[in-house]
Amino acid sequence: MDQAKLFTDRAFIFQSKENDIQADRSIIDSVFSTLPQALNVDKVELVDSFIDFDVYKVFSKDKIYLIKLSFVDKSEILEREAEALQLVSNKVAPSLIHSGRIIIGEPISYLIQSYENGYGVDDFGRYFVGENIESLNYSLKKLVDNPAPSKSIRDNIDNVLSSLNVREFFYDDAIEAIKVNLDLNKIDEFIQDLSSELTNIYDTSVLDRDYFCHGSLLLQNIIFRDGYFKFVNLDRSFKGHYFLDYSQLLLDFGLDKNVKLKFAKMYCKSSGFEYDADEYKLCEKVNILIVLASILRDYLVEIYMFDSSRPLKICKIVALFGQYFDQFSRFKFFDKYKTFLTKTITNPVTGVEKV
Repeated sequence: MDQAKLFTDRAFIFQSKENDIQADRSIIDSVFSTLPQALNVDKVELVDSFIDFDVYKVFSKDKIYLIKLSFVDKSEILEREAEALQLVSNKVAPSLIHSGRIIIGEPISYLIQSYENGYGVDDFGRYFVGENIESLNYSLKKLVDNPAPSKSIRDNIDNVLSSLNVREFFYDDAIEAIKVNLDLNKIDEFIQDLSSELTNIYDTSVLDRDYFCHGSLLLQNIIFRDGYFKFVNLDRSFKGHYFLDYSQLLLDFGLDKNVKLKFAKMYCKSSGFEYDADEYKLCEKVNILIVLASILRDYLVEIYMFDSSRPLKICKIVALFGQYFDQFSRFKFFDKYKTFLTKTITNPVTGVEKV
């Protein structure tokens, strides 16, 4: 699919409003003041907001920290990242400073980690990655060699699919808005068919390995500094096949089949892994289906939970759908939904017919 066509003659309609910041300076001050070694907060900057948590950059004297705050008591996603950071060497990932919960009217979960000041690989492009692929492979092998997290790839799949359950995952107002614009029964059918496809291809003997997997190894989650690579945002980490991370990374590059094969073999040779074409293809298929589910979920969240207030994020999701369209088309069940999904994701929310 030509990604440019997704934006041609389309009037994406967004509401102009400031981010609804859930956590403010006073909460962050309270968290930092109750640490084993209390810290004074000089400055706070909002980095990003998600349904599960908000991310802030915190300046304290001559140091910078990253704090993730969630109003979910005992947030599973923050606990998951805290576990990962405890397992992983800080040479390839941020250092865990502290994690826990604080009660300020209601329980608030938090995770504080070192702020990794580097260049986002996403900004450099494919050429830079290709020129430094050996260094990237080396860093990734260092990540994989860490003890495996408690969660599995199956847990990851279940989490993604459950978050697509609109009736359970979304707020009441969002559900009503979705009903006005979309066919909820069609979404239910899509989830069921996607789940069945994953069940049909799932091979326990291949996928259920005990290697550390980042879980979201996209270019945006890799930084480069002083000649080496680091991996950030480990909140989706799990244990599984080493190809689950690497095939996801090469998919995100948008490389052709021959170049992906070359890089995968290079990775195996430098890391001491066996290259098995069938196992690689299976891991790649699983990742494609997870991306398909994630795109629809993320789009619905941006439109109906964040009220279309973040146009850049929406445009990135639309572009990602275009980038992966040919990959999705490898699955027969996608033919049944490609028109519905294309209209849903690329049409403006207001002033359109129900799809």
